[in-house]
Amino acid sequence: MQDMADRQLTYFKLKHTKQRDEVRKRTEGVEDQDQRKALLSEVTDHNKALRYLEILASLNDKAINSKREFDRCIYSGMKRINEGSPGDTLNYLKQANQNLLKLRSICRSQKEIEKELIDLTKRTIKDLNYEKDALKR
Repeated sequence: MQDMADRQLTYFKLKHTKQRDEVRKRTEGVEDQDQRKALLSEVTDHNKALRYLEILASLNDKAINSKREFDRCIYSGMKRINEGSPGDTLNYLKQANQNLLKLRSICRSQKEIEKELIDLTKRTIKDLNYEKDALKR
């Protein structure tokens, strides 16, 4: 699952980088200010998307570490129960709960950033349509 998420993030980064560079090149030859403004807006959106993808990658790493810690706490708690010292188990369960809360927060953050990426993509499509209409004139 982790490999797939990493591959997708890498793919999106490459795609946005390539598109940003292409738009920058197109901007150099444009003299119409309205069209130039749309192109520069598109470059800005690609830069934002690249920043959001970096944040998503970071959050993904944090989520994996929190899940690992959660698993470790649960395993240690079960081990203490099997050893006959259930009093120690409570501490491990509290730590596991803290890790679950952290995971929940991370997932909410990821969801917010994904919404922002969707909004950026919609805006890019709108900008491309605007640019297409400007070329028709």
